[in-house]
Amino acid sequence: MLSAPQDKAGGKIWEGNCEASALFDGRVHKPALNGTTQAAGDSHAHLVAALP
Repeated sequence: MLSAPQDKAGGKIWEGNCEASALFDGRVHKPALNGTTQAAGDSHAHLVAALP
């Protein structure tokens, strides 16, 4: 799970796992990324990874 102020939610740290999952397509040994869920509240944004 990542959390950041809403105006700073984005960029390499925020989107990197999704991009890496698509680029490396199983060639890197790490848990598969099945998707993400984003939510915002209390002036922060939250990104939750869906892993197997």
